[in-house]
Amino acid sequence: PLKRHNRLSLAGKQVWVLETSEPFDYSEGSEAEEYLRACFEAVDDLSVDSMQLQEKIRDWSSEYHLSPARANLVRPLRLDGMKNVLELGCGCGAITRYLGERQCMVEAVDGSRPRAELARQRCRELDNVHIVNANFNALNIPAQQYDAVFLIGVLEYAGMFMPGRAGARESLTAILEIVQKALKPGGILVIAIENRMGLKYWIGAGEDHFGEPDIGLYGYPADKGVRTYDKRQWEQIFSGGIWKHAFVYPFPDYKMPRVLINDDFLARDPYAYSLLQRISSTDHLSGWRAADDEFLRWKALHESGYLGEFANSFLIVASTEEAAVARAVPFDFVHFSSEGRKVHFRTVTEKRKTEELVRKKKIAASLQLPDGNGHVAQLTHDTRHLRGDLLTTVWLAACCRDDGGRSFAELLRAYREYLATSFKTAARRGDLVDLLPNNIIVTDSTPSYAVIDLEWSFSRDFDVDYVLFRALLWFGHHNRYLLSRFGGERGWRKVEDFVSDCFRSLDIPLQPRLKTCFSLEDQFHAEVAREGLSFSTGVLFYSPMGLQGPGEDLSGGGQEGSVPAVESAPSAFPEKLKRDVSLPGGGLNAVFKNIIGKLGGGAESQRRFVEQLGPVDHDFELLGLKTLQKGGCFPGNQRSEEPVILAYILMAIARLKAAEVYPVSFAELFCTDGYYTLFARKFGADRATGFDYDSDGHLARAMKISEYLGCGQVDFVKADMEKIESDRRFSIVANIGGLYHVSNPREVLARSYAMAERYLIIRNVVSLSTADENYFKAPAPGWTWGTRFSRQSFDRLVRDLDWKIIDQSFNELKGNPRPEDRGSVYYLIEKT
Repeated sequence: PLKRHNRLSLAGKQVWVLETSEPFDYSEGSEAEEYLRACFEAVDDLSVDSMQLQEKIRDWSSEYHLSPARANLVRPLRLDGMKNVLELGCGCGAITRYLGERQCMVEAVDGSRPRAELARQRCRELDNVHIVNANFNALNIPAQQYDAVFLIGVLEYAGMFMPGRAGARESLTAILEIVQKALKPGGILVIAIENRMGLKYWIGAGEDHFGEPDIGLYGYPADKGVRTYDKRQWEQIFSGGIWKHAFVYPFPDYKMPRVLINDDFLARDPYAYSLLQRISSTDHLSGWRAADDEFLRWKALHESGYLGEFANSFLIVASTEEAAVARAVPFDFVHFSSEGRKVHFRTVTEKRKTEELVRKKKIAASLQLPDGNGHVAQLTHDTRHLRGDLLTTVWLAACCRDDGGRSFAELLRAYREYLATSFKTAARRGDLVDLLPNNIIVTDSTPSYAVIDLEWSFSRDFDVDYVLFRALLWFGHHNRYLLSRFGGERGWRKVEDFVSDCFRSLDIPLQPRLKTCFSLEDQFHAEVAREGLSFSTGVLFYSPMGLQGPGEDLSGGGQEGSVPAVESAPSAFPEKLKRDVSLPGGGLNAVFKNIIGKLGGGAESQRRFVEQLGPVDHDFELLGLKTLQKGGCFPGNQRSEEPVILAYILMAIARLKAAEVYPVSFAELFCTDGYYTLFARKFGADRATGFDYDSDGHLARAMKISEYLGCGQVDFVKADMEKIESDRRFSIVANIGGLYHVSNPREVLARSYAMAERYLIIRNVVSLSTADENYFKAPAPGWTWGTRFSRQSFDRLVRDLDWKIIDQSFNELKGNPRPEDRGSVYYLIEKT
């Protein structure tokens, strides 16, 4: 239809171009767009669920355009029977591709020529998809031609699309009027947009378009033509007109949705919030991620009737006919499994409005399991929809209750007894591997257990206590922040402490079982996780409490050869509870009172210490000290580099403990304020040493922090990093803070390797301005000192050294604006 009503000509990249249109120059940067172009050219499979494209994800920009999760937003909508579809603001074609695979005739419009060409490239073999490069404002959109119009991440820019209007709100209304005329009778409008009142903005995330906190909450004080709207504003926009509409809430947001919940379902089901367990809000620009206590906030909002008002995003389906809206949104909720799984294991779980069944099916139903002798089978089946709290929710309430662990001990014993009974009566024990608290609903006032989702069968020989181990390991991992707040007096500094304490409370020895549990869990995940994702049960088990844990997509090392001895210690649970107990009821009534009571201790003395200390390079909050961090590049860079470096430190420590190495010693080169040195000491290293030039007096502050935190067996040493004595030996050496500062990086790397007895961790800043594998600049570009490699040339240097690389990673440093300083590469080296 657009071709018949506009002067469009076909350009060289098979993109239709409006001859009279001025470009709308939205861009994420030429480097990001060139990378996408190279990805599309390099692969054969451009489909929505392409594993080839998923493997090329390297940062947030590429994830946004290449992840199959993008299509989760529209997969559940009922689009069958639709012939003509219009997508305005198609970007690089992620949603366009899905619509094209639905066999609709798709016209997709974008104002940016490079992005329109990328959308064409993504859909290059789909003859039913037509890409138009035009400014929306200049197009003549014909009347009553389309079964559906999609505006995905577009209307926040309405003030920029429609110049000359009184404001963004008026521009948005004008666009809706144009779209309404373009729809056929019974056609639907699909809108996706952020909620300016989203919960994540209240708890630390920056506004998605400006990258700064509170911008939307303050009502966009600096009007730049970009703004989002809250639910009540949308109701006002639709009020008094001809639009009928329905709200659907994508979580964590519309960009990468894992869960979609219909607004009607929220009103009907008092336990709808349970769908949000293990769903973490994210600030995609800064890397910020909500702590696991976010779930309790969603629960409180739902119980108060405000969950929809504070959802991070909206999916709005509108039409002039109410029946069309109801037909397009047939579900109460939809849940998608993690992209960390192999493709043939990915599922969608859905409850339709007209049924009391929950249906699970494979997303790629046509794919067959690969040939092999695997021990894991997937069970997809329909189950009755049950209402009640998940057992994980009940456990959380008990862990947060201020009763010395009594409530949780009772629940734990009841769960262990339930497992034992289930094993005695099960026809196939392998089907019980997934009998975990997140798959159990606590029903009625007795209360009793009801199983809702046993997805896996495991043919390896295992017993009740392996399932208990799985339950505690994953509960501890996914709730590390909350458990650190309420388990401090119980000695829960690591997940290991929590799991071990739980086994002791049940009078079950963990040490004899640990090696078997590690081996079974590693094998289970090796079969389920997609290629390229490594996993180590040991890394999870020895990981610290307090970290804001990731979701299901886990990364770690290989399998552990042996396991460390578990220290004998008294259980934190009351001794008299080591007897038969019954399953108690209860809720979260004491949680918030308990939180408030635990926040006050030592705050004044800490404040005085931090003021006297002054600004430092790192935020030490993870170690229990909220320091005053320097501004500029430091906060953003720590958020980028910290997750990888901490994972490598923990992985190395876990492997050494598994091999029964003692003592474990750790050295950090270029340690500045000693953050990673102290982290290693706090979480497993028996002694730790930080080396630095100390040109800025870092080491005195590092020692003060060490003393304040009560870290023994820690030293800080002033040294010339380019001439450091390589005959000193440490189990682990981390060269992570200044390799790019020295004039002789290869020699310093060799000295670092010589110092390391078992593991060397490397991190270096690299240039993103070139991919030349021979690139090397000394001094670094724009500097009078230091050096700079490209990502490719530094990788070549490391590989030419012929060291054993057991893991490597890459990301962008959010605090560094120049491409010459923005890349960050990481290596974990094992000495054999």
